[in-house]
Formats: sequence, structure tokens, C-alpha cells
Amino acid sequence: MITVDNLTKSFVKGKQGTVKVLDDITFNCASGETLGIIGANGAGKTTLLRILATLIPATSGRVTVAGHDVHADPESVRESIGFVSPSHGLYERMTPRLNIRYFGLLNGIPKRISMPS
Repeated sequence: MITVDNLTKSFVKGKQGTVKVLDDITFNCASGETLGIIGANGAGKTTLLRILATLIPATSGRVTVAGHDVHADPESVRESIGFVSPSHGLYERMTPRLNIRYFGLLNGIPKRISMPS
């Protein structure tokens, strides 16, 4: 389950000053539901996903994933999800299996857990 309450995210962008990317977003996605996030380029889709994955902090609001607060308990959130951002990039020369194993090992997941035989 994902719960997002009054989520706001702002960035400081040089001459533009503070830019609000997400503005007071609220939604719930229950276990077993499918959620689609659509919008124009620059609408904040990737920023939202990065907050959900605990990669960047929210400016304000509350977000929980699988019952864990992304700010207070990011480790438990990370144990509950899988997330590959386009900015992380996968290695095209490696098979999907090797990519999973490689990034799992980089993130401290033992080989026997990062990829089943």
C-alpha cells in the first residue's frame, strides 16, 4: 500500500530560485491495485517515484510505502520495493540476470538472495 498525504517537493534552481515540482499531492494505492502516473515532461513523475523509493526527501507531507514512513524508516521501505530509475542505467552488455545480481551486490544483497538459480 502507498499513502501520499499533502506531498510537496521544491528544488532551488539557480536564477529561477525555488521551483515547486510537486504541490500538495494526496492519493492512496491499496495492495493489489495498479497505479499509473501520467503527465507531461517536467510534471514531477520521476520526482514522485524517487521520493517513494527514498532516493530524495520530500519538502513536506507524509509518504508511507508498505506501512513504512519513507522519511522515518527508509531501510524498511527499500526492503519492501524494487526500483530502477532511468538515471541509474543498466548495462546493455550484461544480461538482465547479471544486471540484477550486479546491482544487488552493490547494494549489499548477498548473491544467494540477489538472484535465484
